[in-house]
Amino acid sequence: MNHKIVFTGLFVALIGMSSCKKEEIIDEIIDETPTTQSTPPPFPTLSNSDGTLVAIKVQSSQSSPIGPVTMTIGLGVAAFYESNNIDNLIDAGNVNVNSKQLTKQTNNSYVFQPDASNATGVDFSGGVSWSVTGSAAVSAFSFDPSIAFPSAGEITSSEVVNKANGYTLTISSVTDADSVIFQVGSVLKTVPGNTTSCSFSAAELSGLSNGSNVAQVAAYKMENATITGKSYYFINETVATQTVTIE
Repeated sequence: MNHKIVFTGLFVALIGMSSCKKEEIIDEIIDETPTTQSTPPPFPTLSNSDGTLVAIKVQSSQSSPIGPVTMTIGLGVAAFYESNNIDNLIDAGNVNVNSKQLTKQTNNSYVFQPDASNATGVDFSGGVSWSVTGSAAVSAFSFDPSIAFPSAGEITSSEVVNKANGYTLTISSVTDADSVIFQVGSVLKTVPGNTTSCSFSAAELSGLSNGSNVAQVAAYKMENATITGKSYYFINETVATQTVTIE
């Protein structure tokens, strides 16, 4: 069974804005979304661990009088598991990334959501620092991952996805990534970290509804640490997004 993280208001305002077996990404993260449907950034959740904490930079290109401007929004997501069971999320007290408190969802996942007073979200320019106050099931800890954020360039493929012809999603560059997730709507694939192009067949795209959607390329780097006797994965991810039209 896939567990889903609830984002209540984030994706109305943002352009492109899981749990799985190792190196698999679930195709759906949200259980409830606002009327305006958007696609949240994909990320890996490792099954051979006691939890996953993800720092995410979402990059979207906006038109302006001086040309395209890239906007970066910082997000945080965390989940903690009972006995390495990724289908059973547990309470971990308060979870903070760079002093921003994540909101615990109804399924015990944690999400930081930007709002009107903090539209750009978490500032990761000085690195990433996690703190967890703990609970009866999770010991308190603090941890600063040593990994950097991968870099991801701009998506360079067509803004029109013709399902019958298949589609190749491309990005100008990816560096310092362990793996890369290519996603069109709800269809995604995980590929090696040096990959800048990924093809989707007509059969793979056939289930997508026509209309506006989002293409995303998520480059991520992972660090595993044993803390208070438990294994946690810390992930830094950079996501490039582009609005596409499905035909």
